[in-house]
Amino acid sequence: MTALEKLARAAGLAVTWKDADGRSRRVSPQNLRAILTALGHPANTPQQIKRSLARLKAHKGEPPLLVVAQGARFRARGRALHLVAEDGRQHKLAIRNGRAKADLAPGYYRIAGGNRLAVTPPRAFQPEAKIWGVSVQLYAMRGSPGIGDFAALGNFCEDAARAGANAVLLSPVHAVPPDGISPYTPASRQFLNPLYIPLAGPDRGEGQINWRRATAARMKALLREFAKFRSDPEFTAFMRQQGGRLKQHARFMAGKPGGMRLQLYLQWRADRALADAQARAKAAGMTVGLIADVAVGLDPQGSEAAGEAASMLQGLSIGAPPDALGPEGQDWGLTGYSPAGLIAGGYDGFIRTLRAAMRHAGGIRLDHAMGLMRLWVVPRGRPSRDGAYLHYPFEELLGLVCLESQRHRALVIGEDLGTVPPGFRRRVFRAGLMGMDVLWFARDRKGNFRPPQQWFKHSAAMTTTHDLPTLVGWWRGRDLEWRDAIAGTVDKAAWRRRARDRRALWGALRAGGAKGPVPKDAARFADAAIAALAKSPSPLKLVAIEDLIGEIEQPNIPGTIDEHPNWRRRLKAAKPFATASARRRATLLNGGRA
Repeated sequence: MTALEKLARAAGLAVTWKDADGRSRRVSPQNLRAILTALGHPANTPQQIKRSLARLKAHKGEPPLLVVAQGARFRARGRALHLVAEDGRQHKLAIRNGRAKADLAPGYYRIAGGNRLAVTPPRAFQPEAKIWGVSVQLYAMRGSPGIGDFAALGNFCEDAARAGANAVLLSPVHAVPPDGISPYTPASRQFLNPLYIPLAGPDRGEGQINWRRATAARMKALLREFAKFRSDPEFTAFMRQQGGRLKQHARFMAGKPGGMRLQLYLQWRADRALADAQARAKAAGMTVGLIADVAVGLDPQGSEAAGEAASMLQGLSIGAPPDALGPEGQDWGLTGYSPAGLIAGGYDGFIRTLRAAMRHAGGIRLDHAMGLMRLWVVPRGRPSRDGAYLHYPFEELLGLVCLESQRHRALVIGEDLGTVPPGFRRRVFRAGLMGMDVLWFARDRKGNFRPPQQWFKHSAAMTTTHDLPTLVGWWRGRDLEWRDAIAGTVDKAAWRRRARDRRALWGALRAGGAKGPVPKDAARFADAAIAALAKSPSPLKLVAIEDLIGEIEQPNIPGTIDEHPNWRRRLKAAKPFATASARRRATLLNGGRA
């Protein structure tokens, strides 16, 4: 092993990795040097490598927050540890042979004269019974002016509950940059998008959102509302509870002196409105209610990246390695916490992100959950294929997810699509997190579609995601039509594969109880697919609202910006659960509970 490779491994960089086809790849020395330098470990000369390695070894001290599984032994100094729990109770742990045993209830403890200790439970919170829910893009909802908002969400949840649903998986509601459209490029994951604050006014029925016009109109109305605001005890309590991070975010988003109080007010209003939507969902009978989506990364120019710069990746973008969907790899243009930054900061930013997501939700979905273990990082301005995997403190992050999940009684879905590290699924399933078993990818090792009874019992069974075709769209090849239109040529091989996949998938559905030959009618296929989903052993079935009502278009096509109207479409149905197809398919899902 070369000195450069020793430095890379000490810094958490994988020198070799396996691609989606199982082939072993090696990161070039040039790319290792570029990534190491961005991580703060200069590596362009033998002397720099030697000094960087020495600095890494010298910094191996006790972290501000020690994360330990309940009942596990951990290194400690002295004869005993004196700890203070969050409720003020004092505890004492004996130290034998330099180790103490975490025989404590899960929670956070302060060690007398030292750092803090987080004792984590073995598993995340899980619902007790098999349930089903609906996934939906919040902006797409009807019933409010311009875009869907938190009041429309409350109405949607009540209608979904009456149809038998127990959960609503929501697109991210993070704060976004001023001109941001994608909910997966947040300015901050710890605060909310004020555009979702409920406003009175008619829904004019636009098929697509003009974000600039909708933003201007909603902010104008919110400014009028704010002009009448003086004070409120709840507002004061909210600011005190959220602390300095809220003020930092408000100052950043204001962009000018004197605008901070408006931003504080908007966050308070948004928080109250989201809380009301969850309360309405629970009052309507939902056992889970909202499932919040947590984006994997952040806008590098956003408020969170600016406010916590010392903990963030610098000069690196998060993305994905080359695979079948992206032969050149993917650069998502996002930043995130660095492993060293997380540890040095006592995991505070990560914990705050979890708490913000669970604050008014019965569950969360972690986008690209493999980021708990490793992330593909790319030097800014370089091709995505020049990246490498950067390893994270997996057991500590997973333990904190379980701890916050239990404290908030919130289930956790980990999005595990793409190139999955060996052993990742086995470990997160053991910790009580659910994966995602998506219809199009529910295949065995030979590539054959699995019948519903062979779907994973540890994963949420899903018809599709925001990045994939709807049931009707896939059956009719609408996604292929879009790809052909964008490329300017017809991919005949892709159409032939789709024809074979339709026959193969129908065969798997027939093994699960579907009747008859391969249907020409896409609605009949959608009924059969949802009936199969209902019969799967998954504890949670999630059907996209587009699939309940039979829409052909999907919310987003990855890799496109202007070629496809990403994040702009509103639902055609003003009352989705009143449509004949939704009623029929809800009956299928309710019948699958047994």
